[in-house]
Amino acid sequence: MSGPDERPRATIELPCGQDLQVGSLPDGWALDVVAPLGPGDLPEPEQALIETLQAPQQSPPLSERLPPRGRVLIMLPDGTRSDGKQRVLAWLLAYLQRQGLHGDRVHLMIAPGTHRRLTRSEVEAVVGAEVLTDHPCFQHDCDGPVRELGTTARGTPVALNARLWDYQLLIPITGVVHHYFAGFGGGRKLLVPGAAARRTIVANHRLVFQPAGQGGGRAQGVGPGQGQPGGRGPGRGRPDA
Repeated sequence: MSGPDERPRATIELPCGQDLQVGSLPDGWALDVVAPLGPGDLPEPEQALIETLQAPQQSPPLSERLPPRGRVLIMLPDGTRSDGKQRVLAWLLAYLQRQGLHGDRVHLMIAPGTHRRLTRSEVEAVVGAEVLTDHPCFQHDCDGPVRELGTTARGTPVALNARLWDYQLLIPITGVVHHYFAGFGGGRKLLVPGAAARRTIVANHRLVFQPAGQGGGRAQGVGPGQGQPGGRGPGRGRPDA
């Protein structure tokens, strides 16, 4: 038991899989929690999503972009991204059903980049077990069949999953979070690296190690703990993605 002048040893809990890992800090260390600043949770998140789909910025409503025939592909990151995708997916599927897209007309793709293939239970954790009974779901393989699209100005070979061309519309679902190359990552990352060939992913990520004068390096001002109001928008970093 600690004496009257001794402070108890601080501990920290970090999520790990479905559990928590608890670690003790060295004697004499104190632990403070730095909470993020922001507007907080939306009071009606599903309604906010529907309103956004019906009145997006610089784009027609999603209902006007849905194909009258053919299929739609919803792209999702794997379980390494904790972003509320399961709730958003359920609301989006309900929205699509109200627009007349049911069952086999809506497919799902797990777009993990070079991460390993998920087990069945891990896929269920990402999309929800009940969703898999109504909608086909497959996982991207970065070493599988791809479609070649050429080379960027910085020499990155662009090759994406060949099955993307089986669909008339792609809808990515992922969180917009801090990205240590570009500032912020968002939906476009489900194409590269999410659904890209291994050589595309490797070449794109390698750019960050090149000198800025050769088109490499991080986006200007990007770094952990730095806030830049009015700075670069989502996904505008040095890598081609």
